[in-house]
Amino acid sequence: MAKRRGGRKCRGANTRLVRRKRGKGRKGRKGGKKQSKDVFALCVNHPGTKAQPYLFPALAEGKKFLRANLARTITKAGTSNPTRLINALDQLASTAASVVLSQAETRVPVDKGDLKGSLNKRRASLMFYTVGTNKVYAEGVEKGTKPHKIFAKKKVLKFPRSGARGQSRGRAR
Repeated sequence: MAKRRGGRKCRGANTRLVRRKRGKGRKGRKGGKKQSKDVFALCVNHPGTKAQPYLFPALAEGKKFLRANLARTITKAGTSNPTRLINALDQLASTAASVVLSQAETRVPVDKGDLKGSLNKRRASLMFYTVGTNKVYAEGVEKGTKPHKIFAKKKVLKFPRSGARGQSRGRAR
């Protein structure tokens, strides 16, 4: 048995506590309330998620872009003027970061679009750019997750049952 934060324990796989609304009868009877078709739980076992890499393949595309354009950029800028060469290389690094960003945006799996919208390119210093996101779950999407337990932050977790109010289990449609 896994211990839950706060000392309570979560028993076994997919422990569920079913709770229904109280009433004198089912819908249709006089004065009765409709029973809830939701499932409530203290914790559930999550099976984990499959990795869906979007940033690492985009970085590979950025490396290819740099390799293809580096010699041409150095030749074009010339080596006699170091300032001009540094500016040209900084521009190449910026363009490569833009390539990585656009590739990551096309490869990222989209549910609501929050992760895709949070991808950004930022200049850290001269010839050094970062492409990333501020979302906490981005690493879980990129690398996948192992099976783990999900505990209720409040009193219980709530899941709609199959067929409840026209919704399937999981995402509402």
